[in-house]
Amino acid sequence: MTTEPDKKFQGEECFSVFAKKTGSDKGLLMNALTFARLLDDVVHPYKENKPFFIDGRTVTQGELDVIKIVKEGSEFGQRLEYFLRRMRIPRTEEFKLSPEKFDLYLESLIRDQCEDVTSQVINAYDSAQGKFKKYLKEQDWLDFAHKVFTGSLKLLGAE
Repeated sequence: MTTEPDKKFQGEECFSVFAKKTGSDKGLLMNALTFARLLDDVVHPYKENKPFFIDGRTVTQGELDVIKIVKEGSEFGQRLEYFLRRMRIPRTEEFKLSPEKFDLYLESLIRDQCEDVTSQVINAYDSAQGKFKKYLKEQDWLDFAHKVFTGSLKLLGAE
């Protein structure tokens, strides 16, 4: 898990993936991803039903109950770092965050600091994956998928 608040990859947007395996109540988090890395490391294997890693655990599409792709807000990394620090080193016992409630805190932080873009990212991937991929080089394909994604957000009024 990356918690560097200023990790914005030369001005690129950052994304996180939150998931839960079927039968488990423990959440998995992968954060501070560029759009290209999100597609390569998560979306492509997810759509192809191939194994991929989230939070150091191997998962496949069929093993997941929940998968949420979010665009990180400007303060997400900083607040995540604060949240993790309070779990490890609380100032007092009353300010200690319980590890048993980690997922509850994390989901609350994601809802407060991120924008759920799961549908838009999957749709952008599907659009780019179609007939265009065979005509484009790898980086051009990633750029095209990113343009489809940002265009869909603009149409929805999210930006």
